[in-house]
Amino acid sequence: MFSFDLAMQNLIEDIIENCAYFQHVDLGRVAISVKPSKVSGLDGVYAQIFPLRYKNGAFSGVEKVGNRLERYRVDPVYRGRREMLYILYFYLPRFFNLSFIEKMTTIFHELYHISPEFNGDLRRFPGKNFMHGVSVGKYDSLMTALAKDYLFRTSSLEKSDFLRFGSRSVEKRYGKLLYSRLPEPSAFYVGRVHSKKRGTRKKGG
Repeated sequence: MFSFDLAMQNLIEDIIENCAYFQHVDLGRVAISVKPSKVSGLDGVYAQIFPLRYKNGAFSGVEKVGNRLERYRVDPVYRGRREMLYILYFYLPRFFNLSFIEKMTTIFHELYHISPEFNGDLRRFPGKNFMHGVSVGKYDSLMTALAKDYLFRTSSLEKSDFLRFGSRSVEKRYGKLLYSRLPEPSAFYVGRVHSKKRGTRKKGG
């Protein structure tokens, strides 16, 4: 049997140690989990970072519902007594069907979304495309460059060996995959945001 969670945790710990871009990440507050992919091909999502706080690390956030502004909050997630700030999901088996460097780029892609303040929010770029900046292509080009630099620098290259195999051959080599399956936390309604003046609306944060 082979623990996907532990193998990924060991790899990401080494990435954090060897890549200055991720020195702010406390992996003890990032839960690693798996979501089953409905199909095993290459189309679809491979991984997802799920923030457990709102903008600037706030415990709640405002969303527009029709003509109303309503406040929501995400259920807290704990591992033991420690509250998590992020959940890092991998979609299996789809993730394993990527090439090795594509898998590494995907990991870096999701880690880079973590806010530099490590406050449970995402890294926010200026402009409309706050998730990826100027373009997703340029974002991923940087992530591939960072992944290749890490692979050149690390003295623990064997920690990424399990990613060199596809969805079928990884179990043949390592044994049955064991992994966590945390449900995606749901946002619950806190209350309506009332404007201070009639005809105006309060800005959410």
